[in-house]
Amino acid sequence: MTERGIGSDLYIESVQCDGKVKLRNLAAYVYIQQYGLRVINFFAKLFSQVELMEQCSEFFNLRFAKEGKTIGFVFGMIEDNKKELNISEYSVF
Repeated sequence: MTERGIGSDLYIESVQCDGKVKLRNLAAYVYIQQYGLRVINFFAKLFSQVELMEQCSEFFNLRFAKEGKTIGFVFGMIEDNKKELNISEYSVF
């Protein structure tokens, strides 16, 4: 990568001099994707459609229609499954 821009520092940190991805970065990526998919699959069982709006490392922004469920229901489901889903912080709106 010859140009400097948004994300160029992250690219430089994640790639070795020979252009190969560092193993620890690949392992972190796979770990985060695995848990992200677990959360998405969890909500897909509760709602007919789950949309990934944004992802930045371990931050996932998901959108789904209420489908008659209350915010309290969603909070309760997250709280009851927070440890299993490896969720440390969340918000619902």
